[in-house]
Amino acid sequence: MNGIKELAAKLRNLCCLSDFQRRYEDGKIQIKTHNGKVLEQHEAFPYGFFSKAKSGKVLVLCQGGNLDSFELLPVVKAEEVLLPELAEADVAIYTEAGGWVICRNKGNVELNGTDHGGMVKVRELQHQLQKNNELLSILLSVLRGTPISEAGNGSPSALQAALVTALASAEVGDFSTIASDKVFHGNGKN
Repeated sequence: MNGIKELAAKLRNLCCLSDFQRRYEDGKIQIKTHNGKVLEQHEAFPYGFFSKAKSGKVLVLCQGGNLDSFELLPVVKAEEVLLPELAEADVAIYTEAGGWVICRNKGNVELNGTDHGGMVKVRELQHQLQKNNELLSILLSVLRGTPISEAGNGSPSALQAALVTALASAEVGDFSTIASDKVFHGNGKN
């Protein structure tokens, strides 16, 4: 009978959901198991994923049901966290405050949703802005250049004079620092 109780305890301890208690400066976390045992260990983060949760549940995997040899899987969400909508095979990284990054299986990435449209292609934006700046520079040089005579009477153009006055302090935009050197994106091809 004693062997059956021991086996039942080991089976119960193979996998148990426990409560997150605290995080230490060295990265270890403290948890409390279903039977009140306090465990301390680093969380196991497979596949290059890492997170520092501050609350929630922890899944404890014990080799052979022995609490002396265990792994702590990442802290799972608290019930009040609003998760992003995912389709099959999508992957999300999300925060308790509601921020998220979703890698969709169909190949696109979403940062906190899609309601603002796609990200700007900075090189293309800079190219198009440069074309606009060239056009504006030409217009400004013509307007600020040699006076244009009015057709018919040869007097200086009143329109040109008004535009020169209005544009006296105007400058063509400088978009050379529009690109971030910290956040990048591409078309998904290596």
